[in-house]
Amino acid sequence: MRTDHSTRSTFTAKLFSFYQLVLFTAVMCQPVNDIYASNIFPGLPIDDNVKYDVVDTLTSFTLTLNGGAINEGGNSGPQDVDTANWHISMTINLYAASDPIPGGGARGVDSFTITGTAFHASEPHPVIDGGPGTAVSFSASGSFNELQKLSYVAGFNGGGLSIEVSHGDHFDDYSFPGGEVVGGYDYSTHHLEITGWSLAISGAHVTVAIPEPSCAALIGSASTMLAFSYWIKKNLGQIRGT
Repeated sequence: MRTDHSTRSTFTAKLFSFYQLVLFTAVMCQPVNDIYASNIFPGLPIDDNVKYDVVDTLTSFTLTLNGGAINEGGNSGPQDVDTANWHISMTINLYAASDPIPGGGARGVDSFTITGTAFHASEPHPVIDGGPGTAVSFSASGSFNELQKLSYVAGFNGGGLSIEVSHGDHFDDYSFPGGEVVGGYDYSTHHLEITGWSLAISGAHVTVAIPEPSCAALIGSASTMLAFSYWIKKNLGQIRGT
């Protein structure tokens, strides 16, 4: 009886160790998020309060732009928003309703335009991905129209709210998960003014689930241990029964 109890205890300890190994493997194989939060977008007047946030992983990113009232307007010029794994470059133009126009007077309408490019700089699966992913171009704009209604337009490569481009034998999926323009009519200036706006751009490396080489080795070892433990338990029960 002591021998049986000792054998069961040893098997339980091994099974618990296997569980710990699987848990460790799952944790180690999770992507690490790099977060670049609440950065002032360069090249624009501080009064226009344009900020960006980026959440970046080896296989995905989300860039969110947030702007306040367009008080001064301006052109940022091309600005790089580099992360650890993705490359985004964009130019933001802000046009204030109070900006003068040729011949006198003011524009009368707040608006903005955004143009840029993005590509996946990393290779989650180097042999299959074969280098960086294909670059895409994107654009967005926001304003009021003649009917004093908010207008918002966005698209990739000239149109469409999402696009898939090749990345070796895999592909990268880009989309606009959201955008918004808020504002109203200022009766004192008779201008259509934007009081806030936002835009989100995301990208994801899409493929079948292929574990990273190091993770695959750990998972393979863990699977072998599980099969071996099951074989021992099964054969131990047959031996006891004889």
